[in-house]
Amino acid sequence: LGCAGDQAGTVRVMGWVLGLQSKPGAFSEGCSPPRHAHRACEHFISGFFSPAPPMQRFAPVMFPNGKVFRAEPAARFAISCLALRAALRGRLEQRAEVAQHLTSLLQLQEQWDDWSGYFAPDTIVAGIHTLAFAADTHREILPRLAGAVAANQAEDGTWTNADLFHTLEALQAVGTKEAHTAVRRAVPALLARVGGCVANQEERSHYMWPGPARSAATWSWWCARITSTASSTSSVMVKILRSSGLILPWARAVERIHLMRPAQ
Repeated sequence: LGCAGDQAGTVRVMGWVLGLQSKPGAFSEGCSPPRHAHRACEHFISGFFSPAPPMQRFAPVMFPNGKVFRAEPAARFAISCLALRAALRGRLEQRAEVAQHLTSLLQLQEQWDDWSGYFAPDTIVAGIHTLAFAADTHREILPRLAGAVAANQAEDGTWTNADLFHTLEALQAVGTKEAHTAVRRAVPALLARVGGCVANQEERSHYMWPGPARSAATWSWWCARITSTASSTSSVMVKILRSSGLILPWARAVERIHLMRPAQ
């Protein structure tokens, strides 16, 4: 939201978030033979945030980018990564439990080259997005992780088992050469999605997201992302693509969306 880590609102919200760390129901809690074999249980990882008690179903949960996590373990993992991302951006990496969570992700990322393994692609993307905000001493792993994402990209620029917007948002945060290349390959698919929304808006008085599982609220959110500050996903994408020669159609789409306002 553009708030500094020491602002009253940030301190209050992050205080509540940090209070959920290592509580019952965190992804790191418990053990089973498959989890133990993949070093994804309480014997190997710690510091995860708990969104709900273990006996209370948390999924499905929708992320701000519209990605919905429907499986319970994946939802708890991804939401903890989102909380850790906020903690890292709030300059809280020196806290012991925050450092433990980060260390756990750094251990788990060794398995993220395999997109058909224990971790589903969208959970891998959630973890990679968080590691993009780790300290510079850990950034040497980002080119390999971005390369793994790019290696699983389809010819049309999308990802078969990963959400397009969820993945692009993570790649723009990573910001490596490999990430930029993958984002450029996704431009036609991205423009097709955005262009469909623009055409819909020109014909109707409300927002409608083309394709399944995209609500009007999600579309309104993405329009806001496109027209918000330079740190937003789309604005960063514009910077990434400026040297690619593909910026003109993207810019035209952004300019047309900029004239719109969400329906009341």
